[in-house]
Amino acid sequence: MYGPAEPASRGLPQSKHMGGGGKKKKVFNPAAAAAKAAAEADSAAAAAAPPASTEPSLSKKALKALKKAGELPSTSAVAAASAPVICAVLREFGDADIELAQCCLKRAAELCGEDSSQRGALLDAGLATAAVGAMQAHLLTRRVQLAGCVALGAVAMAPAAGAREAVAETAGGVAAVVAAMRAHDEVAEVQEKCCAALGTLVLGMVRTPSRGGGGPHLVAAVPALCATIAAMRAHAEADGVQRCGCTVLCNLAGSTADGPATVLRLGGAAAAVAAMRAHPTLAVQTQGCGALGNMAGGDAAAQRAVLDAGGAAALVAALRAFPDETGLQRAGRSALANAAWGDAAMRAEVVAAGAEPSWLGDEEGPEGQGQDMPKE
Repeated sequence: MYGPAEPASRGLPQSKHMGGGGKKKKVFNPAAAAAKAAAEADSAAAAAAPPASTEPSLSKKALKALKKAGELPSTSAVAAASAPVICAVLREFGDADIELAQCCLKRAAELCGEDSSQRGALLDAGLATAAVGAMQAHLLTRRVQLAGCVALGAVAMAPAAGAREAVAETAGGVAAVVAAMRAHDEVAEVQEKCCAALGTLVLGMVRTPSRGGGGPHLVAAVPALCATIAAMRAHAEADGVQRCGCTVLCNLAGSTADGPATVLRLGGAAAAVAAMRAHPTLAVQTQGCGALGNMAGGDAAAQRAVLDAGGAAALVAALRAFPDETGLQRAGRSALANAAWGDAAMRAEVVAAGAEPSWLGDEEGPEGQGQDMPKE
C-alpha cells in the first residue's frame, strides 16, 4: 500500500531564562570575593539550561494551582515542555485559550519530529483525546485546526499496536479532522493538512465485523473519503491537496477487499485522474499511480471503472514523463497490469492508450490490493 510520508518537523528554539541581578555587595575579603564569583558562575550556568528552568514551573501541582487561581501557563514554558506536561496543559487549559491550545499542539508535533519515541509518550499521555477536545472547542480557529491535524497525524504513527485505531476512532481523531475540513472548506491549506492526517488516520477506521463473517470493511471511513474527494474537487489547483488526497484514496482502496469498490463508488478514480492531469509533478503523479493501481486491484468492475475514468491514459502519461523514477515506474506499471489483467479487451484498451506490452508483465493476478509502495 502506498503510504503517506512522515511530515518533516522543525525544532523550535528553547527559551533561556536570563540570570537575575541584585545589589552589588562590596566585598573586601579576597576569599569571599572568590566564593561569590564561583556562585555567580554556577548561577549563570544554571540559567543557560532550559529544561531545568522551565519544566518545574509546569509540574502537575503548579498546573492545579494556576487553574485554581484562574491563571494560564506561559506559552514560552509550554514551547519547551515534555510530552506529559503538554498533554496536561492541553487538557486543563486548551479549551479556554486559543494561543495555548495552538502552542501545545505545535509542541506535540515538534516532539514527534525530534524523536519518534515521543509519539508513544504523547499517545500514552492522552494527546489524542486532548487534541480532539481543543479542536472541537476552537473549531472556527484556523490555526488550531491546522496544528491539531498535524499533531494527530504524527501521534497516530506511534509504534504501539493499535495506535492508529486509538487516535482515529477511540479518541475521535478522524471525526475531528473531517469537522475541520467542513468548517474551513474554502481554505486550501487546511484541506491539505487534513488530507495529510487522514492518509494515516483512515487506516485506523478499517473494521472487522464482530459477527456475521466477512472481512474488514470501510464503512466507518466513508465520511473521511467523502470529505477528501470534496476537497480535491474544490481545490483542483492546489498541488498539496491533490497529492495528499491521492494518498487517502490509495490507502483506503488498498486496505480491504471492499476498498476499491467503495472508493470508486464515491468518485475516487475520476478524482485521481483529474489530479494527475492538472498537476504534472512527480509527487502527485506517483501518488495518483498508487491510487489508481489499488482501485484497479479489485474485481473486473473495478478495472472497468478505472479505465472508463481515463486511468490508462493518465498512467501512461506519468510513466513517459518520469522514465527514470523507479518508484513511479513500479507503481504505474503495476496499476496498468491490474487494469489489464484477465480480460483481453481491457488489455487491448490499455495498450491502445499507449502502454508498452512489456509494462504489463506476466498476468499472474491483480497486484494492487494492499501493494507495498514507496513513500513519496
